[in-house]
Amino acid sequence: MKRLLVALLLLSCKREPAQAAAAAPAAPKYVFIDGGANIGQTVLEFEKSTLYSKHPWSIVSFEPNPELVEKFPKRPNLTLRPEAIWTKDTELEFQFSPQEPLGGSVVDSVVPFPVMKNVKVRAIDFGQWLKKTYRKEDVVYVKFDIEGAEYPVIEQMLRDGTVTMIDRFYIEFHGVQQAIAAKKSEAEITAIQKHDHELVQAITGLGIAVSLHLTHEPQGSYFEFNPEKWGQPW
Repeated sequence: MKRLLVALLLLSCKREPAQAAAAAPAAPKYVFIDGGANIGQTVLEFEKSTLYSKHPWSIVSFEPNPELVEKFPKRPNLTLRPEAIWTKDTELEFQFSPQEPLGGSVVDSVVPFPVMKNVKVRAIDFGQWLKKTYRKEDVVYVKFDIEGAEYPVIEQMLRDGTVTMIDRFYIEFHGVQQAIAAKKSEAEITAIQKHDHELVQAITGLGIAVSLHLTHEPQGSYFEFNPEKWGQPW
């Protein structure tokens, strides 16, 4: 009987550290999601930033243009997904110019070039993918340069609440650029600018930091914030 009690006591002692370890919360992940990655220009600039040196970041790059996939930089911490960011899991027509590959899109408002190609691409419900893949405790930075698709995606993420998975949102709005290319009226352009402003207000109102990027700015301007000088950006 004594031997049994000693064995049970030893067994309970062995279990306690394991149970304590299992109960400890997992460390947060640091992830940068590059939406509209092209050939990895943003990733290369991110790697040069002070922000990148602060944490063990993983990178997920979304680029649906099949002609750019082979040109993408290879990194052990980088996952390239050849898919479009969208509002549901589906297949879409992706339009792009083989001469000007910087601007391809799944929306009809994409600025056209004299020669355009159309290919079928896989698209994902980005908000739901975020929710399934990461936790609230994770640090998630997202860049959208998705040539007009940002509007339906952001609007849906605001409606279903998945935008709250993001800690910092780098956004390039294309509505004004596309309206000017389509020779829209001043009133229509003003309405687009107002809508952009409303979306930013809705996002920042949820406590999410937003960094706006203009279409003519270099990719590296996303990360010009220097936390060494101004403090941590979160």
